[in-house]
Amino acid sequence: MVSVYFSAFYNFIFTNFFHIVKTLEKFQLNIHSKRMASTDIYVDNMTDEQLAQAVKDSLNVAAAEEEKQQNNTTSKTSTTTMHANVKINHQMAFTDGTCQLSAIDIASLGRSVSMCWFYTQTLDPDTLLASLAKTLITFPILSGRYNGTKPPTHVNLNNMGIPTDICLWNDTTQTSTNVSSYCSKNVASSFSMWQHVPFVPIKDGMDPDKMKAEEALFKVKIITFPAGGTSIGILAQHGVVDAESIIDFMTQWSRIHTNLGLDPIPNHDRCSIVDALDSGEVAYGDANNPPELHWNMQNVPVGENIMPAFAPCMPKIMGDAKLARSCIVPLTKDVCQAWKEAANEGLSENQFVSTDDVLTARIWQGLCEMRCKQLDIATDNETILTTCNRACNFRKRTEPPLGKGYCGNATTSICTTMTIKQLLSSKPSIIALQLRTDLHAVTSLHFAARVKWLKARHQEKANPTTIWDKNAMTFIVSSWNFAWEQVNFTGDDSGTPFCYDHGCLVPVTAVLVPRAKQDGMNVYVSGPDDLCLKHFEDRVNVVG
Repeated sequence: MVSVYFSAFYNFIFTNFFHIVKTLEKFQLNIHSKRMASTDIYVDNMTDEQLAQAVKDSLNVAAAEEEKQQNNTTSKTSTTTMHANVKINHQMAFTDGTCQLSAIDIASLGRSVSMCWFYTQTLDPDTLLASLAKTLITFPILSGRYNGTKPPTHVNLNNMGIPTDICLWNDTTQTSTNVSSYCSKNVASSFSMWQHVPFVPIKDGMDPDKMKAEEALFKVKIITFPAGGTSIGILAQHGVVDAESIIDFMTQWSRIHTNLGLDPIPNHDRCSIVDALDSGEVAYGDANNPPELHWNMQNVPVGENIMPAFAPCMPKIMGDAKLARSCIVPLTKDVCQAWKEAANEGLSENQFVSTDDVLTARIWQGLCEMRCKQLDIATDNETILTTCNRACNFRKRTEPPLGKGYCGNATTSICTTMTIKQLLSSKPSIIALQLRTDLHAVTSLHFAARVKWLKARHQEKANPTTIWDKNAMTFIVSSWNFAWEQVNFTGDDSGTPFCYDHGCLVPVTAVLVPRAKQDGMNVYVSGPDDLCLKHFEDRVNVVG
């Protein structure tokens, strides 16, 4: 299963995309030319410091806009009726314990992950808080805090609690169904990148992750709608949990709430099993030579900072932060099945492509064509390369497997590179087969080598990061193929969430999320305007 998230690999993109601000503040840039491409925003007479400031200002606008949008929309849309800090009962808490973070966890530091569930039922906030406190007994790390070093190496299980806001929607005529209609349509639709903001906890203090010992690692926001329904939003630090761990926790919370008990039992030993993975004869290299098989990583030594090469393109690929758009392209189960069957026609007996292979291929082509339109690059360009960094959940791919109960980050990237012409002139089935081939080439030995390389770099206090290209043609495609509908707080059909949303929206990323009732997948992408998003949609749905 290829999935993320907001996992080690997702962070390499999401963290570095917005975390450039922190890098540029020191003006320590690795710039070799002020004119890298015709589409860059560089000018001949701009100094490195001026360039740094220009890009920094652009990024700061985006960060400020996100905070402004959240503060404004939250105050206008809902009223907080109670602030709670949910903790484990003091008789059950081990406040002197610690949980060591793995190399994959540390590589995932930097950003928080937001998600939201919508229910037609009006759930009782008091009973939700009570069951949340019970669930934390087996997930004490979420109630803890970083140990205070930078980067953190442990989480102190000090039971400092989960800040939780209980809110009432201000518009008495609105239901949970009405307010979530933007993300539950059966046709492609676009909306403001900030549309999810009212439904998730305030990000202040958690995003970006400043790794402070006093800041929460997990927050909850519960909204009751006077005309009917409930939403439950969460904010989680990626350095502690990835998307699968978040979904598992939320599912366990709902199971405790309905007296079903834990299934599976969570495993919080993040390091022993990962560190023990055998890399065999696969070399994990040194600081300058990371494991190279389908992994585009580089090491940034202690004290150095590097600006991702695509930073100058951000004004064109993101646009005005206030007007930034996202869209969802729904791909029904029937459409996905038809595409998969077509892609498998003519393959030999020992070959096959999965639904996820086919969707990733089409999405990569869509992202590339959209970027060509944005940067005025010819779609038949034979020299510019494009890379698909595909998020790979390796819980089941290691020997021995980490297991479903593994509660921590367990995702890395599998990268495939082609020229723009090769990608856009090929049938999706050809691309899908290459993605499948590259995925199978990376074995448990390679995952182990990556972990060992990351751990060695962290011990040097270095900062491993993704290698980016100057044309923003390196994309992440993350398949969050998780059972979000299992987060059921009544135990029957009435408690099944009818809609799910998230805030993992950046212009170099596409996220796949299962549609309600397992009717295919929804594809999320972002950009400066609806026109570029329409280019993406049209290419994804192209016949072939």
